[in-house]
Amino acid sequence: MTGRIGACLAGYLTAQGIAILGVVRDPKKVENWTRQGAKSLPLSPRAESLTLSLASHGNR
Repeated sequence: MTGRIGACLAGYLTAQGIAILGVVRDPKKVENWTRQGAKSLPLSPRAESLTLSLASHGNR
């Protein structure tokens, strides 16, 4: 849920009631997406590959 396209798509999906799991680079944005109905994981620069792996596990 980063950038213009990701944020736009995430906003559209949550507005339609579709559950999404997103990874955000800015931890301050997690609360905003949670209020919109998304599950958000903050992306740690030091653990980026691990965070993305955990986020995508079982979501194929």
